Amino acid sequence: MSLDVDTEEYSAGVARVLKARRLAADLSMTRLAKLAGMSQQMISFVERGTRTPTVATLYRVAQALKTDPASLLLEAQAALAKSCACCKGSACTKDSGNVRG
Repeated sequence: MSLDVDTEEYSAGVARVLKARRLAADLSMTRLAKLAGMSQQMISFVERGTRTPTVATLYRVAQALKTDPASLLLEAQAALAKSCACCKGSACTKDSGNVRG
């Protein structure tokens, strides 16, 4: 299976998934950071996409969110597959034929 996106776009997708999962779990950044054993600043950096998490960081955050890293990555990949370049990362609303997937 190939992913037809650049790594920056994929990293941004992972950041969006992490933030969405944190909010869905009703956790503050501070609480998630404590559960994951890292700083609130690191959680903020990752969620804003200014830092790409290492595998170890992703694993620790996934554990704190009571999930596994693979499901976070697959969710980001699925969201990207539904988006297209013409709609700048949103679900395609045009009949442009640019939908990925």
